[in-house]
Amino acid sequence: MKRFLIIFTLAVALAWWGLSRALTPASAAALVTRGQAVYTVTGSVTVAAESESTLASPSGGIVLVDGYKISLGQEVKTGELLARLDPGELTFLKQKTQMDLNQVNSLIAPDKKLSSEIQLAITEQDIASNKTLVEHEPPFFPPADYARLQQTAAAQKALAEKERSELETNAKVLENQLKDYDDQLNRLNIVAPYDGFITTVSAHPGDLVTLGAPVAGIISKKLKVEAEVNQDDIAAVHEKENATVTFFAYPGKSFPATVERVLPSSDKATQRFTVLLEIANPSEDLRAGLTGEVSFAAGEKNNALLIPRRALVGNNVAVVKNGRVEIRLVQAGILTLTEAEITQGVSEGDVVLTENLDLFRNGDRVRLTNNPAEK
Repeated sequence: MKRFLIIFTLAVALAWWGLSRALTPASAAALVTRGQAVYTVTGSVTVAAESESTLASPSGGIVLVDGYKISLGQEVKTGELLARLDPGELTFLKQKTQMDLNQVNSLIAPDKKLSSEIQLAITEQDIASNKTLVEHEPPFFPPADYARLQQTAAAQKALAEKERSELETNAKVLENQLKDYDDQLNRLNIVAPYDGFITTVSAHPGDLVTLGAPVAGIISKKLKVEAEVNQDDIAAVHEKENATVTFFAYPGKSFPATVERVLPSSDKATQRFTVLLEIANPSEDLRAGLTGEVSFAAGEKNNALLIPRRALVGNNVAVVKNGRVEIRLVQAGILTLTEAEITQGVSEGDVVLTENLDLFRNGDRVRLTNNPAEK
């Protein structure tokens, strides 16, 4: 009987111990260690084309087959001719104007004289040849006729000067008209405004387009990388600062970057600041539309007390002493995504809980699921 009571008591004790252990909340734990705390600012990243625009028809007309070089995804260079509109009668008018200008220029060429200038030269020659005769005593040439010759020369000179002036003015008018036709013809040419790629095609050879109608869409080859950073962190981001960019499309691959500019105002809707980044040695992997994350190393501190970030709840941590929980008020320093620096409230070697923190109160027993001293 006595032996039975002993066995029964041991069984009850073991059952109670097992039950109490099973009812004690469990948690993983970590040691408070010393190391380097790095202050990292993070943000979201978007890659976009530096420029995006619609190529509009500069005039009304029919899109010609000749010179048409627009296709979806096509790479284009600045100034490259992509399409032309039918010049209609502009070419004919330009050719006629050029012929008129050539004719006028041939008349006013330095080595040629106008008919009025030829007549003036003949009259001036008569005056010169009769000068000695009219001055002779008695005169061998009637003075009245000599005076009429002088009057005729004056009238011919005025006529010649007027005729040459009118022709020179006409030449300038024709030159300006030619320039205007050239401008109009150039406006019939649709060229690439910058290096880029064709994204949409709206007009094809033979289409009749109106002034301002879309012909094609284009995005620039040059890209811009924009990061959005919370206003709480923007003070730690500076121009020329190094950064690391990762894109969701390329997991495990990082792109070194530099802060090019921090825009002076935040977005009114999100209250986030835009940071322009420059990717070092960008590759073909960089494409418009990519999204990802950026991190800026904003500061660091050596020999800092560190705990896992998940062990910090507000300003409290749960320290384990002799199997029981001590809720301690701490002061945090540098915070990263994975670690937290603690400047007051814990010591190196302390054990802190990292899981199920909402289950524990000060003085509660705890069952550790791991041995942090082994790490």
